[in-house]
Amino acid sequence: MSSTADPCHLENQGNKAIDEIHFISLLDEKLAAAGMTGMRYITDTSRNGVTNERSDCSNWCNIRGSGLGRRPTTDVADLGLDNLDALVWIKTPGESDGTSNTSAPRHDAHCNSADSFTPSPEAGEWSEDFYVALCRNANPPLTAEMNYFLN
Repeated sequence: MSSTADPCHLENQGNKAIDEIHFISLLDEKLAAAGMTGMRYITDTSRNGVTNERSDCSNWCNIRGSGLGRRPTTDVADLGLDNLDALVWIKTPGESDGTSNTSAPRHDAHCNSADSFTPSPEAGEWSEDFYVALCRNANPPLTAEMNYFLN
Protein backbone atom coordinates (compact mmCIF):
# COMPACT_ATOMS: atom_id res chain seq x y z
CA MET A 1 0.00 0.00 0.00
CA SER A 2 2.83 2.40 0.69
CA SER A 3 5.29 2.86 -2.09
CA THR A 4 7.15 5.43 -4.10
CA ALA A 5 4.62 5.16 -6.95
CA ASP A 6 3.10 8.55 -7.65
CA PRO A 7 0.70 8.09 -10.59
CA CYS A 8 -0.90 11.52 -10.07
CA HIS A 9 2.50 13.28 -9.91
CA LEU A 10 1.58 14.82 -6.58
CA GLU A 11 5.18 15.35 -5.49
CA ASN A 12 5.76 17.52 -8.57
CA GLN A 13 2.94 19.71 -7.22
CA GLY A 14 4.50 19.94 -3.76
CA ASN A 15 2.23 17.28 -2.26
CA LYS A 16 4.13 14.45 -0.58
CA ALA A 17 0.93 12.59 0.39
CA ILE A 18 1.17 10.22 -2.57
CA ASP A 19 -0.67 7.36 -0.85
CA GLU A 20 -2.46 6.55 2.40
CA ILE A 21 0.70 5.79 4.39
CA HIS A 22 2.47 8.97 3.31
CA PHE A 23 -0.70 10.96 4.09
CA ILE A 24 -0.99 9.52 7.60
CA SER A 25 2.69 10.21 8.30
CA LEU A 26 2.40 13.82 7.14
CA LEU A 27 -0.88 14.40 8.98
CA ASP A 28 0.58 12.97 12.17
CA GLU A 29 3.62 15.28 11.90
CA LYS A 30 1.38 18.34 11.48
CA LEU A 31 -0.88 17.34 14.35
CA ALA A 32 2.11 16.69 16.61
CA ALA A 33 3.52 20.12 15.73
CA ALA A 34 0.18 21.59 16.84
CA GLY A 35 0.40 19.71 20.16
CA MET A 36 -1.91 16.83 19.26
CA THR A 37 0.16 13.72 19.97
CA GLY A 38 -0.63 10.05 20.41
CA MET A 39 -3.11 9.95 17.53
CA ARG A 40 -4.24 6.59 16.15
CA TYR A 41 -5.37 5.96 12.56
CA ILE A 42 -7.34 3.71 10.27
CA THR A 43 -7.35 4.02 6.49
CA ASP A 44 -9.74 3.07 3.72
CA THR A 45 -8.57 0.49 1.18
CA SER A 46 -11.92 -0.17 -0.48
CA ARG A 47 -10.86 1.24 -3.85
CA ASN A 48 -7.09 1.50 -3.86
CA GLY A 49 -6.16 -1.90 -5.28
CA VAL A 50 -5.26 -0.28 -8.61
CA THR A 51 -3.36 2.99 -8.46
CA ASN A 52 -2.78 4.07 -12.04
CA GLU A 53 -6.21 3.58 -13.57
CA ARG A 54 -7.17 7.24 -14.17
CA SER A 55 -6.17 9.38 -17.12
CA ASP A 56 -6.83 12.49 -14.99
CA CYS A 57 -6.30 12.34 -11.24
CA SER A 58 -8.97 14.99 -10.64
CA ASN A 59 -11.55 12.42 -11.74
CA TRP A 60 -12.99 10.79 -8.63
CA CYS A 61 -16.46 9.40 -9.43
CA ASN A 62 -16.91 5.62 -9.80
CA ILE A 63 -13.49 5.15 -11.35
CA ARG A 64 -13.43 2.50 -14.07
CA GLY A 65 -10.58 0.09 -13.52
CA SER A 66 -10.39 0.63 -9.77
CA GLY A 67 -10.28 -2.43 -7.55
CA LEU A 68 -10.62 -3.49 -3.96
CA GLY A 69 -7.42 -3.03 -1.99
CA ARG A 70 -6.17 -4.98 0.98
CA ARG A 71 -8.88 -6.64 3.02
CA PRO A 72 -9.99 -5.03 6.27
CA THR A 73 -7.57 -6.11 8.97
CA THR A 74 -5.74 -5.07 12.10
CA ASP A 75 -2.64 -6.93 10.90
CA VAL A 76 -0.85 -3.83 9.59
CA ALA A 77 2.66 -4.06 11.08
CA ASP A 78 4.17 -4.53 7.61
CA LEU A 79 3.09 -1.01 6.63
CA GLY A 80 5.61 0.56 9.00
CA LEU A 81 3.37 2.88 11.02
CA ASP A 82 3.17 2.21 14.74
CA ASN A 83 0.04 4.37 14.99
CA LEU A 84 -1.96 2.67 12.22
CA ASP A 85 -4.55 0.43 13.83
CA ALA A 86 -6.45 -1.00 10.89
CA LEU A 87 -7.28 -1.11 7.21
CA VAL A 88 -11.01 -0.80 6.62
CA TRP A 89 -13.47 -0.57 3.75
CA ILE A 90 -15.22 2.65 4.71
CA LYS A 91 -16.72 3.14 1.26
CA THR A 92 -18.97 0.15 0.70
CA PRO A 93 -17.76 -1.71 -2.40
CA GLY A 94 -20.45 -1.32 -5.05
CA GLU A 95 -21.92 1.86 -3.60
CA SER A 96 -22.09 4.55 -6.28
CA ASP A 97 -20.27 7.87 -5.84
CA GLY A 98 -22.84 9.56 -8.07
CA THR A 99 -24.98 9.13 -11.12
CA SER A 100 -23.92 9.30 -14.73
CA ASN A 101 -27.50 10.24 -15.66
CA THR A 102 -27.09 13.83 -16.87
CA SER A 103 -30.78 14.64 -16.31
CA ALA A 104 -30.74 13.57 -12.65
CA PRO A 105 -31.05 16.43 -10.14
CA ARG A 106 -27.89 15.36 -8.25
CA HIS A 107 -25.75 14.73 -11.33
CA ASP A 108 -22.08 15.74 -11.10
CA ALA A 109 -20.06 16.10 -14.31
CA HIS A 110 -17.22 14.10 -12.71
CA CYS A 111 -19.51 11.05 -12.91
CA ASN A 112 -19.30 11.20 -16.71
CA SER A 113 -15.55 11.71 -16.92
CA ALA A 114 -13.46 9.66 -19.31
CA ASP A 115 -12.46 7.58 -16.27
CA SER A 116 -15.94 6.96 -14.84
CA PHE A 117 -17.70 3.62 -14.74
CA THR A 118 -21.00 4.15 -16.56
CA PRO A 119 -23.86 3.82 -16.31
CA SER A 120 -23.96 4.51 -12.58
CA PRO A 121 -26.91 5.17 -10.27
CA GLU A 122 -27.38 8.01 -7.76
CA ALA A 123 -24.78 8.46 -5.01
CA GLY A 124 -25.22 5.89 -2.29
CA GLU A 125 -27.20 3.46 -4.43
CA TRP A 126 -25.99 -0.04 -5.24
CA SER A 127 -24.26 -0.72 -8.57
CA GLU A 128 -23.93 -4.45 -9.13
CA ASP A 129 -21.74 -4.01 -12.22
CA PHE A 130 -19.36 -1.63 -10.43
CA TYR A 131 -19.16 -4.05 -7.49
CA VAL A 132 -18.23 -6.92 -9.80
CA ALA A 133 -15.58 -4.74 -11.49
CA LEU A 134 -14.07 -3.79 -8.10
CA CYS A 135 -13.90 -7.48 -7.20
CA ARG A 136 -12.37 -8.51 -10.52
CA ASN A 137 -9.71 -5.80 -10.21
CA ALA A 138 -8.98 -6.54 -6.55
CA ASN A 139 -5.35 -6.35 -5.48
CA PRO A 140 -4.57 -8.63 -3.80
CA PRO A 141 -6.85 -10.82 -5.91
CA LEU A 142 -9.91 -12.35 -4.32
CA THR A 143 -9.74 -16.02 -3.44
CA ALA A 144 -11.14 -18.63 -5.81
CA GLU A 145 -14.07 -19.10 -3.42
CA MET A 146 -14.94 -15.40 -3.61
CA ASN A 147 -14.56 -15.32 -7.39
CA TYR A 148 -17.03 -18.22 -7.67
CA PHE A 149 -19.86 -15.83 -6.84
CA LEU A 150 -18.79 -13.37 -9.55
CA ASN A 151 -19.26 -15.77 -12.46
